[in-house]
Amino acid sequence: MGHSKKKLIIFTNSYPYGNGYNWLDPEIEYLSSFFKSITIMPYAYEGNQQARHITFSENVFIDKPLLDNDLPFNIKKDWIYILSPRIFFYFAEFFKEQIFSSSYWFKGWLQAIKKTEFLLKSKRYKSLLLPGNHNDTVLYFYWGNNQSLMVPFLKKVGYEKILSRFHGYDLYKERLGGYQPFRRPLLKTLSTAAAISSYGETYLKKEYPNVDVKALVLRLGVKDIGRTQNTNKNYVHIVSCARIIRLKRVERIASIIKKIPYPVKWTHIGDGGYKYLVDKELEQLPDNVNVEFPGWMEADEVQKYYAENSIDLFISLSDSEGIPVSIMEALAAGIPVFSTDVGGISEIVDDTSGTLVSPNLSDDQILEKLIEFIEKYQSKPKVYQNNAYQRFLEKCDQQKCIQALKDELIQ
Repeated sequence: MGHSKKKLIIFTNSYPYGNGYNWLDPEIEYLSSFFKSITIMPYAYEGNQQARHITFSENVFIDKPLLDNDLPFNIKKDWIYILSPRIFFYFAEFFKEQIFSSSYWFKGWLQAIKKTEFLLKSKRYKSLLLPGNHNDTVLYFYWGNNQSLMVPFLKKVGYEKILSRFHGYDLYKERLGGYQPFRRPLLKTLSTAAAISSYGETYLKKEYPNVDVKALVLRLGVKDIGRTQNTNKNYVHIVSCARIIRLKRVERIASIIKKIPYPVKWTHIGDGGYKYLVDKELEQLPDNVNVEFPGWMEADEVQKYYAENSIDLFISLSDSEGIPVSIMEALAAGIPVFSTDVGGISEIVDDTSGTLVSPNLSDDQILEKLIEFIEKYQSKPKVYQNNAYQRFLEKCDQQKCIQALKDELIQ
C-alpha cells in the first residue's frame, strides 16, 4: 500500500507519555500506511517522563512534550498575556460570550489566553505558523482543548485540512461551569468537528447553531481480543474500570455492591485521587462481598483480564460521559453493561445488552435495578453475552472506526 504525498501531524494531550489513551496505538499504525509521515506532538508529560515502548512504522515520529504538566495559572499576573497582537481577538470573545458575567468564566478565558500565547510563541510551532501553502499537511487534534486553541491561527497561515475530535470534558461546557473558551472561533476554522458520539454531534449543532461547521461522528472503537470465560461459579463477578475521580462516582458503586444480598466479587480496574472515598465505603464489608483492586492497566491488559476471567457484568455510574472506551472494552468481551444513561452511552447499550438507569436515582433505587438486572442476566446469560458482543461489532469495532477516520483525513 503506497503512502500519499501528505504529512499528518497529530496533537495529543500527553500520548504516548502519561497514562492511558493507548487505544491510539493501532490508529496511528494504520494511518501510517496512508501518509508520507506522521508526527505526534504531545502537550505535556503528565507525570510520565518516558514514552511508552511502542514500535511504530519508520515514518512515525514523536516530539517531546512542551510541559511537565499543564501551565500554572496566577490570575493576578497572567492578565499580561492579553497584551499581544491578538488582543482584539481575545476581547471579541470577552464581549460576545459575556465573560464579565462570571468570575469562573473569566478565569477560564484568561487561562486559555495564556495557553494560546504560550503555544504560538513556542519554538516547536515556529515552522508550523509560517504563512504559505500547507496543502501537503493534515492537522489532527485528538482533543478539542489545549493545543486546539491554535487552530484559528493555523487556518490563517494556510492549512486547509484541520480535524479535531471532541470527547466529553473538551466538549460539554457544563463540565467547565458553562463556558468552553474560544469554542466558536475553533469550530469556525475546523474542516471537521468529529464528536465521538451522536449525542456529542447533536450537542455541537444545538449549542452553536449559527456556526458553519462540518460536524460528524467518528467513534473510537476497541480491538476484539477475546470473549470472557463461561465458567460455573457460586458468585456474581462485577467489574468496573475508571479513574477514581468525582465524575466517575466509584464510591457509589462500592456503596451499592456491598448491599447485594448474595455472593459477589467486585473488581475495580483503575486508580485516582478519590480512592479514599471508596476505601471508606468498604471499611465494613459483609462476608458475601469480595473486593479486588488491581490498579491501573493498559488497554490490552484490561481486555486480556476480561478474556481470562469469568465476568458477569460491567458497571458504570458516571454522571457525565462521551462514549466510554471502558464500556466498549466490556462489550467486546461479551460482558453486559449496567450503566447510568448519560452522554452517548445509550448509542451502544440497550436493554438487549444491558440496562441503563437515571443518574439521579438514589443508591437504594440503583441497587434495586441492579439486582433486577442480575436476575434477568442469570436466567439467560449466553443471550446477554452474545447481544453485548453483537453491539460491539455493530458500533465499536476499532478497525471500522479507524477506517472511517482515515477516509475523513485523506478526503
